[in-house]
Amino acid sequence: MLKQLDQVKREKDVLSRKISEEEENNKNNLKKRLEGLLQEKAALERQLEHEQAFIRTRLTKQLQEATAKKDALRKKMEEEKKAKAELSHKIEEEQKQLKLMLQEKLEQVRKEKSEIEFQKEQEMELVINHLAVVLGRLVNEKK
Repeated sequence: MLKQLDQVKREKDVLSRKISEEEENNKNNLKKRLEGLLQEKAALERQLEHEQAFIRTRLTKQLQEATAKKDALRKKMEEEKKAKAELSHKIEEEQKQLKLMLQEKLEQVRKEKSEIEFQKEQEMELVINHLAVVLGRLVNEKK
C-alpha cells in the first residue's frame, strides 16, 4: 500500500510538473500572443494616424481651394457690380448731356424758325409794299 501511495505520489508529482510546465507554456504562449497583438495594435494606430493626417491634409487643401475660389468669385462679382454701377452712372451722365444738347438744339431750331418766319414776314411786307407801289403806279397811269 505504501508502494502504491509512493507510486500515486510520484505520479502526482509528475502530473503536477506537467501541469506546471503546461501552465508555463500556456502563459508564455499567451504573452507572445499578447505582444503580437500589441504590436499589431500599435501598427494599426500608426496607420490610422497616417490616414487621418492624409485625410486632414487633403480636406484642408480642398477647403483652401474652395475658399480661394469663393473669394475669387466674390471679388469678380464685386468688380462686375462696380463696373455695372460705373457704366450706369456713365449712361446717366451721357443721357443728361444728350438731353441738354437736344434742348439746346431745339431752342436753336426754334430761334432759327422764328428768325426765318420774321424774315419771311419782312419779305412779304416788302413784296406787298412793292406790289402796292406798282399797283399805285398802274392806277395813276390809267387815270
